[in-house]
Amino acid sequence: MYKLLVLGATYNEIVVIERAKAKGIYTIVTDNNTDYSKSPAKYVADEAWNISWSDIDSLYLKCKESKIDGIIAGFSEFRVENMIKLCARLELPCPLTMEQLDITRDKIKFKALCNQYGISGVPEFKYGSDIQFPVIIKPVDRAGSIGINVVYDKDDFEKYYQYALSLSPSQSVIVEKYIDDGIKFDVYYFVINGVITLLGTSDTIMCEGTEAAPILQKAWVFPSVYESKFVKEEDVKLRKMLQGLGIVNGYVTISAFCTNGQFYFFEAGFRLSGELSFNYYKAFSNINYIDLLIDYSLGIELNQTLEEAAGNKQHSVILNFFGKDGKVKDMKLPNPEECKSLISSNIYIKENEKIQNVTNILKKVAMYTLYSSDATQITKDIEYINSHFSIENEIGENLIYEKVDTGCLGLNVLANKHGISVMQKPYYVTWSEIQSLLNAAHEDNYRKGLKYATYNQPVSKLKEKVHNGVCFVGIKDSQLVATATIQYRNLNYWYHNGFIGLLKLLGISPEYRGLGLGSVLLNVRTEHSAKQNVKVLVSDSAEKNLAVRHLYLKHGFKIVDCCKYANNNFFSTVYAKWLEQCPWNDSEIQEKYTLRRNEVHKSHDEEDIKKARVDRK
Repeated sequence: MYKLLVLGATYNEIVVIERAKAKGIYTIVTDNNTDYSKSPAKYVADEAWNISWSDIDSLYLKCKESKIDGIIAGFSEFRVENMIKLCARLELPCPLTMEQLDITRDKIKFKALCNQYGISGVPEFKYGSDIQFPVIIKPVDRAGSIGINVVYDKDDFEKYYQYALSLSPSQSVIVEKYIDDGIKFDVYYFVINGVITLLGTSDTIMCEGTEAAPILQKAWVFPSVYESKFVKEEDVKLRKMLQGLGIVNGYVTISAFCTNGQFYFFEAGFRLSGELSFNYYKAFSNINYIDLLIDYSLGIELNQTLEEAAGNKQHSVILNFFGKDGKVKDMKLPNPEECKSLISSNIYIKENEKIQNVTNILKKVAMYTLYSSDATQITKDIEYINSHFSIENEIGENLIYEKVDTGCLGLNVLANKHGISVMQKPYYVTWSEIQSLLNAAHEDNYRKGLKYATYNQPVSKLKEKVHNGVCFVGIKDSQLVATATIQYRNLNYWYHNGFIGLLKLLGISPEYRGLGLGSVLLNVRTEHSAKQNVKVLVSDSAEKNLAVRHLYLKHGFKIVDCCKYANNNFFSTVYAKWLEQCPWNDSEIQEKYTLRRNEVHKSHDEEDIKKARVDRK
């Protein structure tokens, strides 16, 4: 019977152990934890050692004594390093060398390697130079999220720079432009005897809250919406890079950001990756690549042909849940039988366990992997999981950090007769694209002298205006053609005192006007408002914007007010629509509106007179 040593004993290593045991292999795990609750894989393996996976001398002697046939690292780049060292001492098979690992995990060397093959890296800044914030600070030789922080100003820069420096074994730190308006893209390869196979691609949906690190990954979506673009533009270059690096066997994951149609690659790794992408690949190929890694580590010849993932039309969404500080008193889990697309679930927490996050990289508490050709089924199952998965402390407070809103996935939206799909803004539509569309939409208004503050504003200002609102978009052949937002807030004016839905940031691409998109966007926001129990919708636009005036009046809005924003060079008409009975009759509304409009115009005229007097002085 083969004997396999697994370096590390976390929850994730249980997956490796179970695959090996299913193949009739005797499994051993090792780390220096004597408290097995901190190393749950020790309960599952056939044998457990309390030797640190970095203690190469002790492990060498123990492996010789136990006649170990192969060694495999789990989900840590440091363990990969120690696997290489230990395999070299024991003369056991290993998929890579220290030289290969050093080049890929050193972010500076990796960037140089990419440049050699025409692969773009993320722009960087030197310490002490004129830094354009925000930036991301990283130790050059740590993987995953270790030591990584996003910095938005000079006040925090030095603190986080020194923190990253303290975690870098080589005392080296890289400072790169933080791409906060792009999508994190991952590509997965497996190499067998020099033949490289594309296992899959994915996009990452990041957490949005402010209580934890902004690098927390809330979900992965397979395949990436950029897969065809990647295969066309970048795949050949990456394959050449792996060949040039001398990778003959093993698993490789490479990460990039995609923004404004450009890939910026920043990391490569040989460890098993956190999204457990083997579940996705196995779902359509019936091959679990962990089996191949195990076989190779034991010296079993790999002669299998793998299927390329590109072009696979099935959908997969992997939900990632994190826990906030507190003691788990009550935990409720979804019933797997209720989720037709669920192919894997991993729970990393139990009742009465205490969650104590020592950094703002929160503890992972659960993962759910869904896979189906039916996007509607995946959406339905995610909503079921979200509503049936809960973790609470002793006083009933929620300990789950964030859950994925199915609306951001953009999975099951049908196009209208013009081939335009209207949906909640999916994760892959960036705020830069939204702002570019608003600029194009307001170009005519600007030429007519209506200078909307929305026109040519910074993306940061757009995100500030959307704030906690819900943005909707219209997409035609992967192109953004329309957008509109609804925001919920309290209002206290003559026509309403209470909760409203505020309609804002409407923009339609000039070439797609006249197709009824304004009405469609108005209707989807109205439907969304009804679900929020909103009784009144409010919006405003320039008095001279007759297209907007016609749109709102056609849909039952009433003109109720007039206002003047400091950043606009025009007066705005305010529109309101009661979703139930309006408490005012038309003559009352007209009377109050006329009075209000006269007040606003008079007040503005008086201000102009005062300003003119000051200017003359």
